[in-house]
Amino acid sequence: MDKGVIDELFEDEENITAFRHSDEELKTVLGDSEKDAVAIMDRVEAIKDELKDLQAQLAAEADELEDLYDDLDFSQQTLSGGPATDISDTAEEFRNASNELDVAIDALSDMLIFRFK
Repeated sequence: MDKGVIDELFEDEENITAFRHSDEELKTVLGDSEKDAVAIMDRVEAIKDELKDLQAQLAAEADELEDLYDDLDFSQQTLSGGPATDISDTAEEFRNASNELDVAIDALSDMLIFRFK
């Protein structure tokens, strides 16, 4: 239905507009929305903390693999196609994944600072 037609339906004879929603109804809806926003932001905070934990786990795994690689003999480290190459590559992947989580954590931090405040 056209907005103009709807407005005419809610208009009284003296041209005073009758509101479709009361102030109390709007305040109730807004209050519920504010509660929802708080709950959402609490969940964002929890996700951010989980990502920080995951980041720490990835970094710890990278550290363990790098320590193992450093403990290998030089000939094992440089053996082309040997398992040491995989250890080094996997450690780098863990380290990169850990570093890439910074972007997500920063984005969530920005949400917590700038949204619904």
